[in-house]
Amino acid sequence: MRKFINFLEKLFGGMRNYFLRHKIKNKDFTIISRDCLGGYIYHKLGMKFLSPTINLFMNADDFAYFCCYLDEYINNANLEYEKIGNIVGKDFPICLLKPKNKKLPVIEISFNHYDSFEQAKEKWEERSKRINWNNIYVINDLAHDHIECYFKKESIEVFNQVKYKKVVLCTKDLGYDDQFIIKEPKNVDYPFMIRIKNKLTRKQYFEKFNYIKWLNTK
Repeated sequence: MRKFINFLEKLFGGMRNYFLRHKIKNKDFTIISRDCLGGYIYHKLGMKFLSPTINLFMNADDFAYFCCYLDEYINNANLEYEKIGNIVGKDFPICLLKPKNKKLPVIEISFNHYDSFEQAKEKWEERSKRINWNNIYVINDLAHDHIECYFKKESIEVFNQVKYKKVVLCTKDLGYDDQFIIKEPKNVDYPFMIRIKNKLTRKQYFEKFNYIKWLNTK
């Protein structure tokens, strides 16, 4: 029975991704994301990762500055090893992105899906070269109410200055110019945005936001 259910999930999930890929008209975009959402979108659309922000996460303050001064952090900064982090028993490298412009803050990046600093740096540099600077979209996942405990209100002002097309996914009004509010479901573990909402179609909670329409609008 379980094998049959798995078969149906794979079948209907694949069909849904097929229709999503048919709807997307914008084929050469870079998604800059604070966490794994960008990677999930690329995967669903069957597209190459044209972004360095894959399989990692930053805190909300660092992400605001990273997006606002993206060119400085990509083209004029050094990625250096800081320490080892751990989530649910898995070790991963935590790194510092140090801009040459000393007026900008150092950014901490947790490469939670990588085994070593060398691997994380290789992928960061490889994917940074793929950025389409003329077609950038920024997605910021702040969809949990306790977010205030680790980001400063001034970072909202910084993020609002980001020049690229952007959206903030959140559970309530946080004061961003471009925000999309999604009610947090009950009894769903954090980070709930990437959790499966519909087991049959494999639709995730973040997909309440119409990212296809968003990406098709330049």
